[in-house]
Amino acid sequence: MEDFDGALTEQVRLHRHLYDPSSREHRDYEIIGNSWKEIAVALGKDESICRRTWKNLRDRFVKAKRKTKGSSGHPGRKKAAPVILQELEWLSQFVTHRDAETNTDKEAEVKQLSSKGFRPLQETACLPANPNMQEVVLKRLQQIAHDRDSGIQRGNPCHHFGVVVADKLSRIHPDHRDEVEMQISQLLFDALKKYPL
Repeated sequence: MEDFDGALTEQVRLHRHLYDPSSREHRDYEIIGNSWKEIAVALGKDESICRRTWKNLRDRFVKAKRKTKGSSGHPGRKKAAPVILQELEWLSQFVTHRDAETNTDKEAEVKQLSSKGFRPLQETACLPANPNMQEVVLKRLQQIAHDRDSGIQRGNPCHHFGVVVADKLSRIHPDHRDEVEMQISQLLFDALKKYPL
């Protein structure tokens, strides 16, 4: 693991709410945002680079874990575990594997929502790790799609603005889209704190 990756891993490990879905702060965007800012300052890197690098490390870990779990290997021959598994072993208890049937169902739902104009979500960034919570989120997304299709939101200027923002986001290069979404979310979060109803 590179020096930056190792330092980032240690910094993330100090902030349990960033990787433990059972933590109360895991869904508190203000605490999460502050933690990522602290990590970025400690490492002297941009916050979006820290977030993206952690997501890539975690995804690589999950993929390696899944491969070693599913492969029995050749009898009598031991294959060395990937370095990422050794470096992030502490993360194992916080990573849950979903079975293939559930994945297929969720993929079908995501395709259905995508056909109605919703962009697929990044799994680790947007969907909770808890399968029950994922079900709640997917049902809410379906309700939003239904409301949009049935015209309930058509007279709402906030809805129109959201559609315009979504359209503009879809035109941003995928490599930069996550960063722009994060900036928009942070701007809205700050505005909610400053100008609540």
